[in-house]
Amino acid sequence: MPIIVPFDLVSTTTITSFDIDGIDIQLFSSAKIRVNLFNSQRHRVDIRYVSLSGDDYTKWGNDDQYIITFITNALGFVSPPVVEPVLDPVVVPVVEPVVEPVLDPVVEPVVEPVVEPVI
Repeated sequence: MPIIVPFDLVSTTTITSFDIDGIDIQLFSSAKIRVNLFNSQRHRVDIRYVSLSGDDYTKWGNDDQYIITFITNALGFVSPPVVEPVLDPVVVPVVEPVVEPVLDPVVEPVVEPVVEPVI
């Protein structure tokens, strides 16, 4: 096997998401977070560990979103902007009520028979 001068072969992997696999907590002090990194096919391509201590650990409290934001920043990621859907305005048709005309009742004249006596 021929010997060569060391050569760096570099490849680029695009990370599209991550999840938290585990957290090792030292109560009142720090946390070490295991982060799985995934590509667009949802294949794990790397594992990183992020440490949280001091004020950052204190700020965590019970807000899990704080951890997501902390990891995103610690690993140099950028969250995509939240895109609000554009809704077409709903046009509600104006429905006029149907009014039936009121008809005066037809009054039939009352004719009483006249009876004349027969003489």
